[in-house]
Amino acid sequence: MRFGPLLVAEAEGTILAHSLLVGGKRVAKGTVLTPEHIAALVADGVDEVTVALLSTEDVEENQAATAVAEALAPDPHALNIRIAAAGAGRVNLYAMCAGVLSLDVDRINALNGVDPMITIAT
Repeated sequence: MRFGPLLVAEAEGTILAHSLLVGGKRVAKGTVLTPEHIAALVADGVDEVTVALLSTEDVEENQAATAVAEALAPDPHALNIRIAAAGAGRVNLYAMCAGVLSLDVDRINALNGVDPMITIAT
């Protein structure tokens, strides 16, 4: 993945790294920049944006977050858990009933040790 600043004129099809106010409207982090976004950025006088450009080996952040959540809760119904839709590279797991949660701290720490860009928070 390439990540960093890029000229707006070259940014179509890249993924916005930080939310921006463009043409008076918020464009969220993770948005794939379209010709309309580029035109609005140019009209606002923005010359450069920070973006991500995925390579063929990369996985989009919402797909990756969903895969991690599904690995953590492979049978959410049996666990009384609801897996929320991914957004901005994050997926929340919600308890569907009252009770006590038991976590395997060693496994969570191991997952968190895979890469600084992956975090399991409890």
